[in-house]
Order: sequence, then C-alpha cells, then structure tokens
Amino acid sequence: CPSGAQTDLARRLADAGADVIVGGHAHRRQGAGRLGNAFVAYGLGNFIWYSPGGPGAQTGILTVTVTGREIDSYTWQPAVIRDGIPGLLDGQAATDALAEWEGLRGCTGLTP
Repeated sequence: CPSGAQTDLARRLADAGADVIVGGHAHRRQGAGRLGNAFVAYGLGNFIWYSPGGPGAQTGILTVTVTGREIDSYTWQPAVIRDGIPGLLDGQAATDALAEWEGLRGCTGLTP
C-alpha cells in the first residue's frame, strides 16, 4: 500500500493540476487508478533488475492514453523479471497477474 506521504503528494499534485502521476523507486508494484480527474500509479515495481523472484520480480508496462486533459484509458501488461530482463506474461499467468495488480488498488482510495 502507498504510504501517507505518497498519498498526500499524489493529492497535492492532482490538486495542482497534474493529469498523470506515476511514482517510482518503491521496488514493488503498488495500486493505480483515478484520483478525481487524474490518473495515479503509486509504484510500477522494478523493470530491469536482478531479482531472485517474489514481489521484486513482478513488473509490467503501463500505458495511459490522454487526449488534452482527459484520461481516456489505461492498461497494464503484467510481466516478470527473469535473469534481470522483464518478459510479458500471457495466458492464465497474465490473467492472474492482472487481477492481482487490480487488487492492489484496494488500499489506495483510488477508483478504477
């Protein structure tokens, strides 16, 4: 879950007019979604990293589509890091990882 400092900063940035807010350096995936008119992703995890597995190896590609000041859509393509290189998941592994990523939103106060 994002820390109080992360949620406070996201709120301040959104209130100041930011449309897309993406956090970094958490080394773990954290929830994402809408905060009013803004889109917030608290943490995307690592991307290229030598991880023995577990949460530090879970990653993905976030795509946010924006027209003007409007967030049209966002997608998450789940991946896992093996030997320091991310690889996209497919099939049931991708479906399960996407559901897990969407579940991370539960403790953020964000909406889908």
